[in-house]
Amino acid sequence: MFKCKRIRSSLTVATFFLIALILTASSIIANVAFSSALTKTTKNELETKVAYLVKLLKDHASDYEQDLLAYGESTETRITLIDSQGIVQFDSVYPIQTLDNHLLREEVQKALQQGIASSKRQSTTENLPVIYVAMRLDDMDNLSILRVSRTLQQIEVYHSMYRSLFIPSAIILLLISFIIMAVVINTLTKPLIAIKKQAESYEKGMWQERSCTIGPIELQELSLIMQQMAFRVDFQIKQEQYARKQLKTLLNSLDEGIILLNGQLSISVANQRALQMLQESPLVGKKLVQVIPKEEILSMCRKTMKEGTIESTTLEHFGHLYGQTASLAGNAETQILQFQSCAVYSDDKTIQQVVLSIHDRTEHRRLETMRKEFVANVSHELKTPITSIAGFSQALLHTQKAEEIENFCSIIHRQALNMQRIVEDLLSLSSLDQQTLTHQRSFIDPAELLQQIVAACSYSVNFL
Repeated sequence: MFKCKRIRSSLTVATFFLIALILTASSIIANVAFSSALTKTTKNELETKVAYLVKLLKDHASDYEQDLLAYGESTETRITLIDSQGIVQFDSVYPIQTLDNHLLREEVQKALQQGIASSKRQSTTENLPVIYVAMRLDDMDNLSILRVSRTLQQIEVYHSMYRSLFIPSAIILLLISFIIMAVVINTLTKPLIAIKKQAESYEKGMWQERSCTIGPIELQELSLIMQQMAFRVDFQIKQEQYARKQLKTLLNSLDEGIILLNGQLSISVANQRALQMLQESPLVGKKLVQVIPKEEILSMCRKTMKEGTIESTTLEHFGHLYGQTASLAGNAETQILQFQSCAVYSDDKTIQQVVLSIHDRTEHRRLETMRKEFVANVSHELKTPITSIAGFSQALLHTQKAEEIENFCSIIHRQALNMQRIVEDLLSLSSLDQQTLTHQRSFIDPAELLQQIVAACSYSVNFL
């Protein structure tokens, strides 16, 4: 009904209309109560009078007019006698020639049937209500109804007096009410304004803001509940921030690149290692196709998003190139990256996101290559002494000369020492990672070394 933006305005308007309603209702109730009471007392009084007048008529049946006139004037009561045809035979106020037939009047009809009756209607001459009480006259020859009536003039007097008292009283009451209302409204709105400022502080993230509300207990409880809520929210936010920092630190400490993709394959989260591997920053907010324009990766992620399977593939990477092109362009600087996709399920068991992990396999590939080369070199180094031992041991089987036997045995012994030295070198290499290798120096006689070489080569020439 009334659209007021502020509580103060709403309370003011509501209080004003409430007071107006109370005053109006009290005025109506007072007038109705007074009119009802006056009507009832007047009716009872008239019934008593009409009973007395009937007795008076029976006692003075021949000469009653003077008595009725005197009684009516002294009691301010109109007395009317009506015959069976409704013709007025006597009236204490108006000439009977000017009066209409009263047979159809309400109180007359009821009195003829019930013995006594009353009615109330508005007077056309004085514009005031009039109470009529009629009683049936039995055992009287030319008279059938005795009616008495009185105008309720007290109502007009009461209304006049009530208006003279009501207006100033209403004004005084309104002033007092508005003063009380202003105090009450101020008591209510002042803590509400403080609570509003407190809520605005919480809206700005100032969760530590506290206020002391003085006012109704309900508003104090509301302020306390808001402060408790703000404390819990602040605690939860700090916990969430701490958890985020922990997660961020954990992700950044990983040696793997981690990328979180949403349903549209856009990057939501990426750790520091992913930025280093893909050599692009920032990653968050970009489409996966912008960062890794390779159909193999996109198809792999789409399949994981659709079916929830774990997919994996390995690609060469150099700059913004992937695959064989990156291998040719990057040469030795090419990275070997292994991509693996894994689905992230929500509470309703639907796939919402995909985690794409990136492993740098470059060092692993390099070590694998070194391992192959190392095995080839070791095989070559071992092949020479083994071949020498096999050859000279076979030569020993076909010679009987002591000089050759001694020479061949010395060569076999030297090659065995060479094999032992190679094995020791392998053991030394294996201890490099354990940092237990100590430097050992040995002296070599060049003349002796040349003699050994010449002896081995001379046998090979003679044998061939």
